[in-house]
Amino acid sequence: MNFKKLENNLLDMIQEQQVKIGYMSGVTRFYYPLQSLNRLLGTELTEEEMQHALEEFSDHACDRLGKVKASSKNERFCITLPPQASDYVHENRKPSEFLVRFINTVARHGCTLDEVMDVPDRILVMYEGEIVGELDPKATTQEELGLYMAGAKRDEVKA
Repeated sequence: MNFKKLENNLLDMIQEQQVKIGYMSGVTRFYYPLQSLNRLLGTELTEEEMQHALEEFSDHACDRLGKVKASSKNERFCITLPPQASDYVHENRKPSEFLVRFINTVARHGCTLDEVMDVPDRILVMYEGEIVGELDPKATTQEELGLYMAGAKRDEVKA
């Protein structure tokens, strides 16, 4: 089983957390519905089968993340990462320049949509779970963005 997407997703979320509130060595918990884990792993496992797959994931990622624990109830999984996972991200991953710039922009009191749109080099717009537009923020108005967000406008997107 390929655990790369799941591991990267967990590492990205830890990194985002560290950008937002700073580095702190400690236990971290993330919650996933079964459907999301199946999508990340490219599988169609039952809750019981996923529990076994996450035990395999723990063995797979142990040298980087430490002993990962997982529990589930009603197809909702709690993945518990030991402090080693936060330490690993802090020591081995450079924060995304985009993420740092975006968080600094939206955290500023009085931030405008124009300022937010100046951060990315492209905007992917989703409507009802589907990407309906890939826009150039330099050439897109707020009104046009709103039309895509409302589902009134859509393009064929190959994102």
